[in-house]
Amino acid sequence: MTEAVIVTDSSADLTPGDAQALGVKVVPMLTYVGNRAQPLCADDAPEAFWRYVAASGGDGPVRTAQPTPGDFCRTYRSIGQDGFTGCIISIHPSELLSGTVQSARLAAGRTEGADVVVVDSQMVGPPVGHMVREAGLAGEDHTGEEIADFLSALLSRVQVCVYASALGELTGLQPEGWWNRLVRGMRRPLRPNIFRLIDGEFRPVGRARNSQEAIEHLSAFAAEGKPDAGRVNFVGAMSAGAGAGSSLSDQLCSEVPTPVEVEEFTMGPVLGAHLGRESLGVFTVAG
Repeated sequence: MTEAVIVTDSSADLTPGDAQALGVKVVPMLTYVGNRAQPLCADDAPEAFWRYVAASGGDGPVRTAQPTPGDFCRTYRSIGQDGFTGCIISIHPSELLSGTVQSARLAAGRTEGADVVVVDSQMVGPPVGHMVREAGLAGEDHTGEEIADFLSALLSRVQVCVYASALGELTGLQPEGWWNRLVRGMRRPLRPNIFRLIDGEFRPVGRARNSQEAIEHLSAFAAEGKPDAGRVNFVGAMSAGAGAGSSLSDQLCSEVPTPVEVEEFTMGPVLGAHLGRESLGVFTVAG
């Protein structure tokens, strides 16, 4: 019997096909686009969100609602009802960026008869999805404790950098929270639009005048790697909606040394919508 079951939420931008193939349980969040009375259930591929934004003309703000403790409780209990007696590894976005981790922790404390380990990934979007995929591949052959140790080691080898083409464009500049702190930063004379994810929080590190300059910066970031973590062996190229994603991927393939694998990812409604349409990003995994 499987030793561990992996749970995440849809802010990880994991495609339904990947989740099904790996046996990963995805707790959906809700996404509101414009004045639509009924929310979208963001458990479909991230591309579906951008198709809806395009169809709606981008009219009105995008809002996302994290899963509630009740949502997580139902997922954890449904796993136990199948006779599972192993460990549930629940992987979610940085606690500094979202309240999802807190919801999962509250649910874990209310779920009797299940060993639930909640992991703060200290990231958001496709980098979390990559972490989940790696954990899912190990789920059948390793215990929950072994997977938790593996994820902790993996986290120390991941770096993330993003370019915000229009920070707050789709979200209407939310009045509070970390996204708004970034928007205020955009109003400074330097107007930073390149950010690195450091200790679970985005921090401004520079400015690009256009997408091509951003691609050059992101490619240099990927090629640089993480000096104290070994050589880069995986690079994720991220884009928000239709835009320069393929150009970024091509540049990365020419910049990073072979045989490093470069894979393309779509940023969904949490990361992509906040950074703005046609935003870009990279994450690297070393070791």
